[in-house]
Amino acid sequence: MPTSQGLFTDVVTEDGRLNDERIVCRETVYHGRNGRDVERFVLRAEDGPVSFIFKPATYPETATREVWVQDHLLPLVQGVRIPRILLTADSSNLTTYWSIMEDAGNLSHEFSRNDYLAAVRVMVRWHRLAADVVPNEFSAWTGNSLETIVSYIRDNWSITDSMERDFSLPSGFFQSVVACFRDIEGWNDEFVVSHGDYHIGNIGIFDGRLIVLDWENAHMDLPFCDLYSLLDKTHPEFPKQPIDNEFRVRALTLYAEEKRQFGGGCTSREFIKRYFSYSAVHSVWMLMLIWTDLRTGSWNTEHLLRQREETIDALTNCLRFLGLSTYGRRTLE
Repeated sequence: MPTSQGLFTDVVTEDGRLNDERIVCRETVYHGRNGRDVERFVLRAEDGPVSFIFKPATYPETATREVWVQDHLLPLVQGVRIPRILLTADSSNLTTYWSIMEDAGNLSHEFSRNDYLAAVRVMVRWHRLAADVVPNEFSAWTGNSLETIVSYIRDNWSITDSMERDFSLPSGFFQSVVACFRDIEGWNDEFVVSHGDYHIGNIGIFDGRLIVLDWENAHMDLPFCDLYSLLDKTHPEFPKQPIDNEFRVRALTLYAEEKRQFGGGCTSREFIKRYFSYSAVHSVWMLMLIWTDLRTGSWNTEHLLRQREETIDALTNCLRFLGLSTYGRRTLE
């Protein structure tokens, strides 16, 4: 594959957009939340047309993080396939920052049970790295840390009554999660290198291999962050098949076993219980975001309604596993 910078001369305009005069064709791969699209584009090279991926930065705060992952993290993780970054914008202006990456092909995001288990095994490869691998400043800007999630839920707890009404949920449904907040208080679990957004939309399957995308949220976090993203996080653009608690336990047990092989302390029973509490809390946060998105029209309404049902299903199953009733009134203090 040609990767010389000369091939990309004038492909991107000064304001960080593809230059139609230099490319053969383009297509949208993904609509970004920031209004910018990830696109596949084709250039005419000496050996014929070649496709690449153009990716504008989602947030200035994490714009250059994927380059760091390629240069510093990838060499430490064997067997993890990540599309290579070929060229980036000058980092002096992060608001228009972009990357040109190799095209990994038309990826499938439809996961079988075996694909989920394979993704768990792959995850352990970066979770077993030393804690000092990732710079401390990477954790200063991440929107889905447990602390941030809990704070957001507490600050917005008053909307849960409206959410129950709008989502046709029984009165007191969200009160059942209060016990989970008590469970997670004071957690002092070992932090691991976290992908930060390891949901099925960021894991592609091509020719039977997993390809891990979008590392701009890499940071140190609880292992539950990546596990939740894989098993229970939903997304408006990527439908996922529901999984039951039996399979959740199977995947979490596999994680604990794989982690122990690399010397990581991880007791399956307690670890699994903690995951279900984490998942329940995280799913409440997700439903709050979905409720807001439905009111503001941030995403396609039909997709959001499907995402809402998937998230309610995940939350209900986690509460059932923990033996918590979905009825009754308690106060989140």
